[in-house]
Amino acid sequence: MEMKKFMSHFSSEVDFNAFDIYEIVEIMQTSLKLSCTYKDLIDKILITIKKSQFKLSDFSCLKFSVVLHNNINLDCEFDIELPSLINKAQVLCICPYHPDHKKHKFKEFYTREETPQMFYIEVGNYLRTHNKPKYWICNILNGNATNEKIVYTTDNLIPQKFGFVLLQDIKWDGISDKFRFIAIVKDRNLKSLRDLRKSHLPLLENLKNCFNIISSMLHMPKFKIIAYFRYPPKFLHLHLLIDSYAHHFQGHSYYLSEVIQNINLKSDYYANKTFTLHLRKSDSNLKSYNQRPNK
Repeated sequence: MEMKKFMSHFSSEVDFNAFDIYEIVEIMQTSLKLSCTYKDLIDKILITIKKSQFKLSDFSCLKFSVVLHNNINLDCEFDIELPSLINKAQVLCICPYHPDHKKHKFKEFYTREETPQMFYIEVGNYLRTHNKPKYWICNILNGNATNEKIVYTTDNLIPQKFGFVLLQDIKWDGISDKFRFIAIVKDRNLKSLRDLRKSHLPLLENLKNCFNIISSMLHMPKFKIIAYFRYPPKFLHLHLLIDSYAHHFQGHSYYLSEVIQNINLKSDYYANKTFTLHLRKSDSNLKSYNQRPNK
């Protein structure tokens, strides 16, 4: 009801000065979240302002004015005025906004070290009480998925324990160059990097085929594609993430080629590794990870 009342104030243009900023919820490099009030509305409004992605073609007709010139290194610093066509931002309004909602809270990060002993005690206890696989993963592996954009699945000639299903990330629009694919392994006993041994090398070698599949699908050279595991994983079923190299964020990423090399050197390399974890304070995917940070 409040959202309808909020929208009734607007036609084609919105005067930002009509909002009273109550709190800055989050400031990031390309986005800003503000908690606001508006006129006679009782509930607060969350406004998210996000810069649109630049394209190379946007800069074909720009003019630069020199601000600083370094004669030694021949470096220049410029001021530039962006035309309104490309100086745009996306704005999302959420009404009513509840500040205690975890989705919109500022994401406070911390680090902690996870030894093998900590993993087997903490995560082991979690797995013993939360061993039911996610419903959507079961649907994909059983061939019952309807909404997921499945790109490839290994055939029956490959043993189940060495197979995988490759699907397009639901957040990718299929057009932009900021793509992501997910390869979900068919072996349901593999939960994370810590479970991998030399006996799983055929599976890891098969996962290399993702480069060929995506390269052919997107008409993109393989050196612009990157494949990696994350630790801790977002969900407890081993999966490989495949991104555009240009848009890849390196945090807690373990690259497929390096994982293969390390396991070749030592079968239980990741089982006995002490991981440095980068966690959000509000992480809830694994309760065992949501401990107090190291002091």
